[in-house]
Amino acid sequence: MARFANAYTRAINRFSGGLMGWLFGEDYEPDTGMTGNRALTYAPVWNCVSRITGAFSIMPLNIHREQGRSKSIQTRHSSYDLFRWRPNVYQTPAVFKQQMLCHALLWGNARAFIHRNENSGKPAELIPLLPDSTSSMIIKGEKWHATIVDQEARLRLFRGEGLGYEDVIWLPDEDVWHIPGLGFDGIEGKSLINLAKQSWGIGLGSEKHINKQQKKGYAGGLMLEAPTGALRSQKDAEEFLENFKSKHEGADNAGTIGLLREGIKANVMAMNNSDAQFIEQRKFQREDAALFFVMQSILGDSSGNSYASLEQKNLAYRMECLAPWSTKIEEESDMKLLTPSERQRGYYHKFNDGALLRTEKSQTMAFISQGIAARVLNPNEGRSLLDMNPYDGGDEYENPNTISPGSQQDNQEEPTTDTAEQNAAIKSRIDHLISVESKKVAESAARASAQGLNFVEWVDRFYADNWQPKLMQVFDELGLEDTRAIDWCRESKDRLLSCCDYSTMETLAENVEQCVFSWKIREY
Repeated sequence: MARFANAYTRAINRFSGGLMGWLFGEDYEPDTGMTGNRALTYAPVWNCVSRITGAFSIMPLNIHREQGRSKSIQTRHSSYDLFRWRPNVYQTPAVFKQQMLCHALLWGNARAFIHRNENSGKPAELIPLLPDSTSSMIIKGEKWHATIVDQEARLRLFRGEGLGYEDVIWLPDEDVWHIPGLGFDGIEGKSLINLAKQSWGIGLGSEKHINKQQKKGYAGGLMLEAPTGALRSQKDAEEFLENFKSKHEGADNAGTIGLLREGIKANVMAMNNSDAQFIEQRKFQREDAALFFVMQSILGDSSGNSYASLEQKNLAYRMECLAPWSTKIEEESDMKLLTPSERQRGYYHKFNDGALLRTEKSQTMAFISQGIAARVLNPNEGRSLLDMNPYDGGDEYENPNTISPGSQQDNQEEPTTDTAEQNAAIKSRIDHLISVESKKVAESAARASAQGLNFVEWVDRFYADNWQPKLMQVFDELGLEDTRAIDWCRESKDRLLSCCDYSTMETLAENVEQCVFSWKIREY
């Protein structure tokens, strides 16, 4: 409870600070130490936060499914819709991910309330919770989150109806998508705003010192020294300076020859040791800020960077800075946005970090070319990384550097007429069986929806006792491997069970009919 009391105090301070800022203008700075807004006014912090959150905003978080040796993106899953189209009614996925990473980087915790569909129980929205007014704790062995939100916040539509502004909304852990940073207790991450406030305060103090020096006035690099007795009149001195400035100031006068008369000397003001040390201190402060975010290079300093060193720094940035955060997000999404049944059937979340290479076309092309040459990628998979359409014959895993033009066509034998007719007959019979299977499944789903029957039990009996043995027998008669029939039935069951996960009794028949409609183009 003490931990939440601190969160409550932070929330009140945030509200009162905003009120004072409205009364006294932008110059008002509350005496509460380091805050999120104040930290972002420090250029190194803004740079680090922008780079990391920007990287996650362009990386798609996809929902995959692993079936044996094959993996595919599940575009019809509710989690895919959240991270591809709309995490909530007022944010795009890029904005949501950037906000969550900003919370995690600065406050050590990113949280979002999981609003689930009342009928299916599937996640329908992810509603962000502000980190400075939310806290996490263990109560009687279970993890809970407590938050205070504004009266008009969207969370109040689903939780906390009728509560006042200062009332606490309690949320169980299964209803909160929580990404903690580094911490001791495994419950909450440590706030970087608190941990780094002294270091960042020194940097902000340096900027404040420079600002004060500029307000004091003259800090020029040239001083004109007149001999004793010259330019005694204020008017004469001002006229001389105005004339000198008109002749030598500005880009148009760069490189012109000047003339000083009457014994006047020009003294160039060199940088003193204190100024030089101050500049070096500023570089150290930038590096110090980068270390808090696990970023190797000095921010804004490209001196001494070769192509090889820059490539290594980018690799370290992806491995040491981005990878730990992406792993936490993937694991939390698997735990909170997938059902136990879906996890057992091979569903999982995965960031596509290849999107980070798309901004550098030469590196992307080199990566794809090497993958095709090593037979890790086929040409169509490489084209999909470039958002290009596939072409016929591009699904073969062959090294184009070891195949002479035309050799592939020369090695292929044209099928005889008898073979073509035999293949057409086999295809016609299997297509007929698939249409029969689709019809039986759709009719059973319609009966289950109308009469309240258990469709899942029917699916298990149908494939185990009836359809799989029959399909294996037909495949054997056609000279095909019966394992292909087993794989077909297993995939059909998986698709139907996945359809049941997001269907209600009212929508079951329609969803199953849409599911089996595409079976005629499946590979067998």
